Amino acid sequence: MSVRRVSTLLVLLPFLSVSHAATLLEAIHLAEVKDPNFAALRTIRSIADKTPEIARAALLPHIVLTASSGSAKLTQDPIRFAPNLPAVGGDTEYDSTEWGGRLIQPLFDWTAFQQYQSAKLQRSREQARADSKAQLLYLNTASTYFDVLRAQDGLSIAKSRLKTLDKRLEEAQEKFNVGLVSKVDVLEQESQRDAAASQLLSAEDQLNVQMENLTAIVGERLPKLAGLRDNLPVLAPTPNNIDAWGKLAVKQNPDVLASQFDIQQSEANHTAAQGGYLPQINFFASYTDRNLKGSNNAAVALNSGTTEVIGVEARWEIFSGGVTNARVKQTSLQTALARQNHEVDSKQIENQSRAIFMSVKTDASRIKAQQRSVASATLSYSAIEAGYAAGTHSIVDLMASETKLNTARVELTNARYDYIINCLRLYKIIGMLNESAITRINGWLAES
Repeated sequence: MSVRRVSTLLVLLPFLSVSHAATLLEAIHLAEVKDPNFAALRTIRSIADKTPEIARAALLPHIVLTASSGSAKLTQDPIRFAPNLPAVGGDTEYDSTEWGGRLIQPLFDWTAFQQYQSAKLQRSREQARADSKAQLLYLNTASTYFDVLRAQDGLSIAKSRLKTLDKRLEEAQEKFNVGLVSKVDVLEQESQRDAAASQLLSAEDQLNVQMENLTAIVGERLPKLAGLRDNLPVLAPTPNNIDAWGKLAVKQNPDVLASQFDIQQSEANHTAAQGGYLPQINFFASYTDRNLKGSNNAAVALNSGTTEVIGVEARWEIFSGGVTNARVKQTSLQTALARQNHEVDSKQIENQSRAIFMSVKTDASRIKAQQRSVASATLSYSAIEAGYAAGTHSIVDLMASETKLNTARVELTNARYDYIINCLRLYKIIGMLNESAITRINGWLAES
């Protein structure tokens, strides 16, 4: 998230909490700012970015500075160079001061180079996994947002039904008082009314639960949410081909991409392990300044001075107890395992995408069917209501018709929200549940 977006959100927060109906996109942006899960993802990405930098250091120059100061005692066997000369040697004490530096630039280090390639692939893998987790957070936030709207619609339906049944009960009581209906009709009305009151309490509890879930994600309670438009665009997924969506998911799903990077990283690790059979060649330059004081011993005095060395050094470990061979075999097995895991992930993601695609198509058909069911149940209820007023239908017929109409309304509401959430799941399975997709879904909302 950009700094500009964060600043904009901080300015808008007071307005979101007063009268503004928060949209899905605004809820997502709030979650990005306040949900610690999004903060953790940003940290994961930053950590992953440092991995190649650490591995690349083995290919860059290394400079080491050293300094030391101390006292030493030198013990030598006396040596006489000529019969008429005094003996040289014996015990000598002196002070030693030394400082210097050494530069090393790798010229050929196959293992370090391949480890750097492996680190870059590891970063790509971690970024892909972070993308998957980010899209899961988007899905959870959006699903919770629509669960609140679903609960609000359920509460609205429950209130409407209770209001209708209260009116029916009042009418039935008046008719009973003047002898137009029996006590059984009144009791039937009371039973239906009490059941509706119980359903209303359950709907209120469900709404409170969903609101708490959304509050936990976005960091504050949003008193008003933008509702779902009545003219929801209900379309089959494009392309309308189950195989195409399966292939698209295998190609773009971040979890599948992460498993592909796993294979490539394992191959790089295998090549790095084979570097143990090869020599390492470095360019080096060193400088040393040594100062020895406190002794007239010639051997000590000759060791004082400066030393400058420039050259190329090679190191070739011919045998290391078989560890290189074992590492080569181990990394080869790890590469085979990564390929197997990738195949498993690909099949699972493809199967899931095909199932979600069919769910979206089914939900689209359900919405259209439930719309017809609501229209039919409404006409039927109106006809039976008129018949009940005329005395041609019983209270049982009226209540059964009312229950059927209420059930059709609830099922239509659920079908609409199931369709939206499965659309979001379809976006996620193909790795495209991003701000663009959220903005498109956000366009299905209205202010009221």
